[in-house]
Amino acid sequence: MAMENILRAAALLSGGTGPIGEPGIGTQEFLSEQWASIAGGIQLPPTKDQVFVYDASRRIALSFGGVLPVASPPGSPPPPLPAPYGETWELGTSGWQMASPGNAPVARFGAAGGYDAVRETIVMFGGNDGSALLDDTWLYNGSWTQVVTTGPSARSGQLMAYDYARDRLVLFGGVDSLGDELSDTWEWDGSTWTEITGATTIPSARGAMAYLPGVGVVSFGGSDAPNNSTWIFDGTNWQEFIGALPPARFDPAMQYDPSRAALVMFGGGPGNALRSVWIFDGSAWSVLAQNFSAGVREAALLAHDSLRRRTHLYGGRTGLGGNGSEVYGDLWEWNGSQFLEVDDIGEPTPTAAANAFFFDRERGCYLMIRPGPVQMEMFQLCGRVWTGVETVNAPPSRGQTSVTYDSTRGRVVLFGGSAQGAQMNDTWEYDGQDWTQILVNVAPSPRSYPMMGYDVARSRVVLFGGNTGMGVRNDTWGYDETGWSEIVSTSRPGPRFGAGMVYNTPRGRIMIHGGEPGPIGDTWELGDDGWSTVTEPQRPGPRPFPAIGFDETRKRVILVGNNPVDTWEFSYASTTDAELCAGNQDEDGDGLVDCEDPDCEEANCGPGALRCSQGSCTCARSVEELCGDEFDGDCDGLVDCADPDCATSADCTAEQSCTNGLDEDADGRTDCADFGCHGVGFCEEYETRCDDGLDNDGDGLVDCFDLDCFLVPCSEQLQ
Repeated sequence: MAMENILRAAALLSGGTGPIGEPGIGTQEFLSEQWASIAGGIQLPPTKDQVFVYDASRRIALSFGGVLPVASPPGSPPPPLPAPYGETWELGTSGWQMASPGNAPVARFGAAGGYDAVRETIVMFGGNDGSALLDDTWLYNGSWTQVVTTGPSARSGQLMAYDYARDRLVLFGGVDSLGDELSDTWEWDGSTWTEITGATTIPSARGAMAYLPGVGVVSFGGSDAPNNSTWIFDGTNWQEFIGALPPARFDPAMQYDPSRAALVMFGGGPGNALRSVWIFDGSAWSVLAQNFSAGVREAALLAHDSLRRRTHLYGGRTGLGGNGSEVYGDLWEWNGSQFLEVDDIGEPTPTAAANAFFFDRERGCYLMIRPGPVQMEMFQLCGRVWTGVETVNAPPSRGQTSVTYDSTRGRVVLFGGSAQGAQMNDTWEYDGQDWTQILVNVAPSPRSYPMMGYDVARSRVVLFGGNTGMGVRNDTWGYDETGWSEIVSTSRPGPRFGAGMVYNTPRGRIMIHGGEPGPIGDTWELGDDGWSTVTEPQRPGPRPFPAIGFDETRKRVILVGNNPVDTWEFSYASTTDAELCAGNQDEDGDGLVDCEDPDCEEANCGPGALRCSQGSCTCARSVEELCGDEFDGDCDGLVDCADPDCATSADCTAEQSCTNGLDEDADGRTDCADFGCHGVGFCEEYETRCDDGLDNDGDGLVDCFDLDCFLVPCSEQLQ
């Protein structure tokens, strides 16, 4: 399901289904030429056939109703349709939140909705309540109001779009109670439905509909069978567009993108597997080339921000070192389908490949560790801002070492590596302030490139294999506060180094894949009974030094390879629905709701940093500690400088002037674009005035040239 987000000049995509009918999880926005995840806070239930509309006056997105899709593998009978949802959800600056308006409509799916810009209200019509079709009309502006009026007959699956130029909501088609397609066109003027009876042609396109300024209301595609016809309604009649068309499909998502003054169309069936993005500007369709990827690299690092629910890839290199080897220091975010480069601030100069990149939950930031000129150096990434971390007694500089984060004790653990050709086997810990060398009686032999990760279920660091310089090992070791001990297993992976190791949370086991020499392409996991192979229907090919991490939000292992360059996801399939943890429903039928369900431990249960912890929904911290990360860290509904906790933060107070074009606090933001300037003088978070000749939000765009002002008056002024 897609809609327009005028505030961010983007189309939004949420819900729907995947290739076998499984729920499409998460919400994404289409920025520039790429999809980016909207992460943090509660995740919207992954419904399909819901009403999904952007309210420009309240600056929120509305999702109402729908049903939860059920996967149906090829050859299996269609599953029974679940009961429809009846919740009202709003997406604002703090993420998705369930609203509790009185007098809400009955639960339904297949309704149509649109935003009436003149009357600043969302209009919803019809749908299916699970037992009968509906013909009711509702308005929503923070509360629901039913309008008593005659109009279209009861139906579901109809299309609706708002014609800005004529101030009319246009409704077309749908399916009646007999399953027959309807072909009537209606308009809503704010109080009355009127049927357009003078149209002499009827469109065959029933998949998606949106308004294109200067052209009219456009419909495209099929509703239950592939179709690629394009039709335009000018207020009087429908006319078919003649020209080159996208491949036929049904149920695509389509919406207007003001940044390119064109419609954006995405996805659709059969199989809901079409991933290309198409653009329609009124004169031609064109496919959008999306070549965004992290590119060829190895030894990159993957980590998951468990507070903001985002997975990032950092750094890497083009080879193992030496002449011609290039080191990367860029940051990329995984949105479930591709990597998108992040505009991070203060990016460390890539002088050496990083040895570690992981999320420190206690500090709410990523930590990156790499060799320095004399000793190991550390940087932290809080939100989008990099800063150096001054440490005491850091380990001597080395490469090819292994580092992991002990989340139980809140310690960084470093082992071994190589310096000046000599292998090492020393152990170090970082407690957030100082490094300490841990002197142990027993330790793994000196080696480089061992695989190391933290086994949460067993509260131990696990180390496997590595290169001793005299040979490649396949021994397994565990480390905790008592020291190192060897883990003996009857079966175990073959000798290797440079494999990917990760902790798979749902399984409660350490996994490894790939490595050298070879390269190797098998997958293993370590449980209480030792190592065992993982049998996958399909798997990545052999590869050295892959990046690997676990996405806590989507419950999947992510692997990014080199030679070939590709991205894979791994998860164990479930026969029951997953607990959503925030919908006040028992989705998996085990009698436990939301945080009561062990499935939800550490999952989002509210806006910001609210997480399920030991059966209840609690906030990770009580004070907003980071004031420039665009995230509500203390769950009070206030973000960054809007939170009183940030009153003395440099992000909010150090900008000496909001009109001189200088960045006095060196945070990468100037004047009105700086958080500390919001509310100072004419500086606002958004372009709140569209006729004052001022750049209210500091984005470089003034009045009607700012996409925040995309409404009819501005559209007319810019033509």
